[in-house]
Amino acid sequence: MSISMHPVSEATGRTAELFRDVKRTVGKVPNSYVGIGGNSPVALEAVLSLEASLKKSSLSSRDIEVVKLVVSETTGCDYCLAAHALLSQKIGFDREAILALRHARPSGDARCDALAVSCCTS
Repeated sequence: MSISMHPVSEATGRTAELFRDVKRTVGKVPNSYVGIGGNSPVALEAVLSLEASLKKSSLSSRDIEVVKLVVSETTGCDYCLAAHALLSQKIGFDREAILALRHARPSGDARCDALAVSCCTS
């Protein structure tokens, strides 16, 4: 399956608005958002709403990245793995911890380890 990608500069209507908001918040529009929003602004709104809800939850940014690392590993999404490994490094995980968490192995952080294991067994 392939998703058609349209340049951000060619977006119109609601998609252009969403891309502007993402760029203002994040600094750029990630390729995954370009693919989603370029094909369905409604789907991009749903993704952005989920992200906003996660930020309001009791989960820390580290917790959220652990879940995303495990899900990315489980689904085999190389793009997602690369993106979430980079984000995990930016919030303080080292390379060894990232690799361990992706595979639900001990990383040295008991809370993150438990979360990674629970993601794999759910």
